[in-house]
Amino acid sequence: MKKVLSVIAVLILVVSLTACGEKTAEGFAADINAEAGFSELQASVEAMGMLLTITGENNTIIYTYTFKDELDVDTARAGLESQEETLRTTSVGLIAGMKDYGIKNPAVRYVYCNNDGTEIWAVTFD
Repeated sequence: MKKVLSVIAVLILVVSLTACGEKTAEGFAADINAEAGFSELQASVEAMGMLLTITGENNTIIYTYTFKDELDVDTARAGLESQEETLRTTSVGLIAGMKDYGIKNPAVRYVYCNNDGTEIWAVTFD
């Protein structure tokens, strides 16, 4: 009887550990998208002439900003590169939150696209 109970206890432990599993950036992104303040963030980004989507892929959360109007790629790239340190600072808090969420080796990627969807500039922090 003790052996049977031990086997059942081990099976329950294995099932519960499997159910917990490793958290993903997809789940983290879904949680961000579901937050009450996310629609306000989208509205403020839209007021600046961009659309924002937040997705997750493996251990990386991806912020994709798409400009509504076509931009000169070289000028836009230069302006975005000047913001890299600000994005790095913002990423520190995001990465800490992702670690707390349970994501191993988290990273944050920012992608900026022209209105036709072509990538202007991107950077990843981990």
